[in-house]
Amino acid sequence: MIRIRPRLTATTALVLLLATAAITAPVAAQDGSTPTVAQDGSGDFETIVAAIEAASAGDTVLIAPGTYTDGFVVDKAITLSGDGPREEIVIAPAAGTESTYEAPWGEMIPVGVYVDQADVTFEHLTLQLEGDYLGLLLDGGAPLLEDVSVSGSDIVMTRGEPIIRDSYIDSYFAVRGASPTMEDSELVGHASVDGPGRTIIRRSTLRGGTSASADAVGAYEDNLFIGGTLAVDTGSDMLIRGNTVRDIEENQPGILVVHRGSSAEIVGNTVEGAAIGISVESDEPASSIVGNTIRDVRVGIHVESDAETRIEDNDISGARTFGILLQRGAPVVVGNRICETEQAFELRDGAEPQLGSNEVCEEGEG
Repeated sequence: MIRIRPRLTATTALVLLLATAAITAPVAAQDGSTPTVAQDGSGDFETIVAAIEAASAGDTVLIAPGTYTDGFVVDKAITLSGDGPREEIVIAPAAGTESTYEAPWGEMIPVGVYVDQADVTFEHLTLQLEGDYLGLLLDGGAPLLEDVSVSGSDIVMTRGEPIIRDSYIDSYFAVRGASPTMEDSELVGHASVDGPGRTIIRRSTLRGGTSASADAVGAYEDNLFIGGTLAVDTGSDMLIRGNTVRDIEENQPGILVVHRGSSAEIVGNTVEGAAIGISVESDEPASSIVGNTIRDVRVGIHVESDAETRIEDNDISGARTFGILLQRGAPVVVGNRICETEQAFELRDGAEPQLGSNEVCEEGEG
């Protein structure tokens, strides 16, 4: 189910009227596959809307530097390419130029830039989506955003397999059923991921945290998370591997698995500067916490679960209270190294861990 924040709603009739009025009658493109857009009239078209209307599948629309204020829908496999540095080619839909999307519950949602089941490519562009609308809707197909800067209103992905690469996103990033891949990018806004699609985020920097919920599946690999918790929630199942998680907000865990039905394979991550390094607070299916490095936290690993969580080969140092805090259940705890910590283990609420060989450094050892 798509969840749109309340600020995105608008009067349906007015949006439809204004969106219709904003469409410029198309001009037929000349022979060839690279129609051009320039506001000064030096190209084939003066607006992106007109170029899209006239383009054929496989065309590359070259967009000259300038600020283009029309919203638009793309429903064909074309490329929209900035002809210059991306910061000089700005798409900033103005009020009254939105398109509309009919949500599953029947509401008409205004949209600044709407990809309607199309394998469209956006490249070398800046999307400044500052209006009272849903900023960018990716609804089907396999759209590609490469070397694109997006800021302002929400990005929502409802269907298809979008790819976001080498881009900068300063927006709320919502996956609502699609199967996106984001790589080598920077995300400043929070990422909210719902299933049933598969979400892959790798080699990226995320500054607003992430939450995978509503039966989400996928993987977070080799990313840098700064400031916000990496959370797996409400029936989700994620692979969390090779990430660095640091400088998390006060009293928040670095990596969190929470609520019934959620699980994660948490492998080879580094967590620094959080209240709790890794916290598992969900029952079946079981999660695994293996080969992680945890530094400068209050509690290294916290497990409150009746599932047989596996805690293996982790390196914990500098925990100010407990290295491993266990509540309930019978987790398997083996091969961990706990150093420079006030207390290596704390058992509560009838926890009965299956303890193997673990190394606890003497006081003063590193």
